[in-house]
Amino acid sequence: MERVPFNLRPAGLVALFIVRSFLLWVLVPVAGAVWVLGGPALWRRGSMRRFVRWVDYNSSAALCRTLLRPFARAPYPEWAPPRSIRTFRTPISFTLEFA
Repeated sequence: MERVPFNLRPAGLVALFIVRSFLLWVLVPVAGAVWVLGGPALWRRGSMRRFVRWVDYNSSAALCRTLLRPFARAPYPEWAPPRSIRTFRTPISFTLEFA
């Protein structure tokens, strides 16, 4: 998957960082439980690590398309389809997004 930068204004980047920080406290345990309970259907798609990264990316994309839309500039980040979990490498980079 190609890296699509989150085109946010500086205030949007700060808001994304704060909201995403709190959201990860919920997303990581829930995504881990979903992967374990999903059984072979999810296990064949990839490791738990890739699944959690995929969930994190899609939640960040959802934030950019909804809550943070007033701070966003087009193009908006693309959704990563479930079939991409096996080959998914997170396009989110702290140093590139927030430094």
